[in-house]
Amino acid sequence: MPEPVVKVEKKPKRSPVSILLCTKYDKETGEITGEAWSFIIAANQKITAVVDLSRIKPDKKKKMAIHWENPEGSTLFRKNIDPADVENPRAVTSSISATPNNRKPGQYRVKVFQGTNLLAEKEFRLVLE
Repeated sequence: MPEPVVKVEKKPKRSPVSILLCTKYDKETGEITGEAWSFIIAANQKITAVVDLSRIKPDKKKKMAIHWENPEGSTLFRKNIDPADVENPRAVTSSISATPNNRKPGQYRVKVFQGTNLLAEKEFRLVLE
């Protein structure tokens, strides 16, 4: 009797880019305040994505971008990143407001692209107080 064929699924590759979401990031010290995946919609509220690019090789031919998407999947804001401008430790930031006038409750996403290649994405939630 022939041996049964066993298929082994490969683990998906871990993204070389990581995204951390917080309410405040100090560029001078690297101090992060309010790290979370769920945020309250409030006056003067901001959400900052800290994107660690230290594990990728910058490709000067391909521009990078951070996209913020609303619950419907439409882009709210896009920050273009020139790889030549990224300094060590190669972390870049982008922020959006989370005020009652600008946002409604729901699941949002932040995505990092190099050219048209999606490098990383992270979901987060906005809620009312």
